[in-house]
Amino acid sequence: MEELKFFLEEFKLKTVELNNILKKDDEDIFSLVEDLLNERQRIIEKINGIKYSTEEFKKVFDELDLKTEEELLRELLESKKLSIRNEIRDVKKEISKMTSKRSVNKKYININPLDPVFLNKKY
Repeated sequence: MEELKFFLEEFKLKTVELNNILKKDDEDIFSLVEDLLNERQRIIEKINGIKYSTEEFKKVFDELDLKTEEELLRELLESKKLSIRNEIRDVKKEISKMTSKRSVNKKYININPLDPVFLNKKY
């Protein structure tokens, strides 16, 4: 039971770290999040390697209040995902505007002022 508690405490610490990183707008957020998620996964694999009962797990899980941290993590991840989707949508709109402006500019530039229609006009 002590080994289970130790691993779940580490799991909670990594989850709290992850939550704190997601609350900030850090430039290097993706690599930090990836590293912490990988560490959490390694802890889960260690937990799977030990023997414990469901009651023991539930008792330690409740004692450490892991459910609250997991719910907060889920909310932060959803919020970050929505934010990234909105940013991508905005960038796509800007690219579309720039592409249409470029297209119009190319058409304007490609008009040859020495076109025969202009040369045959009498003034």
